[in-house]
Amino acid sequence: MDESIFDVPHRVASLARRRLSRRGMLSGLTSLVIVGSAGSLEAGCSILGTAQPAPTATLYPNLQGQFGSVVAVGSRKDFPAARIQDCKLGQAGVFYNQTARCYIVHLVKATEFLLAGARLEQQLTWNSIVRDSDGSYWLALYYRCTHLGCMVPFRNDCVSFNCPCHTARFNVDGTYISGPSPRGMDRFILSFQGDEVV
Repeated sequence: MDESIFDVPHRVASLARRRLSRRGMLSGLTSLVIVGSAGSLEAGCSILGTAQPAPTATLYPNLQGQFGSVVAVGSRKDFPAARIQDCKLGQAGVFYNQTARCYIVHLVKATEFLLAGARLEQQLTWNSIVRDSDGSYWLALYYRCTHLGCMVPFRNDCVSFNCPCHTARFNVDGTYISGPSPRGMDRFILSFQGDEVV
């Protein structure tokens, strides 16, 4: 006969002698509440049949149409194209959009690139540069410096982006010119929905 069966009262008594600290009890209850809450949010989401998971909707309720989501920045006609040397902030070629926190750059069809043919198409794809149906080029540049995150203003006098903090400089298309930045300006994916620039 197995003697461990008769040993049960002794085991129960040893568990009862252990003291449960207040900290141990609170951490256990907190874990239980967190797991239970997450489970109930997921269950509510699946019962209601919502497309977006409930925890995500709870944590980020107003993300649609703001920075971090798809943002419509305006109509194509709001951003007249310009040659690189003729770019003027807010007038032609380079435009700042506060909602998207980026510069919209629109360059004319005659813009010259270092590469041509299929290699140019690869360069445009890799660099998130979009060729419009009229042959002009579009790109969206994040407005922060890749060095330490300072806002990089566009300077009309030298037709480039210049970081005032540590003298980093970038071309109109966001490529690195000089300074302490490790790379060119970050780019967003730009597309069109009808006449809207997104």
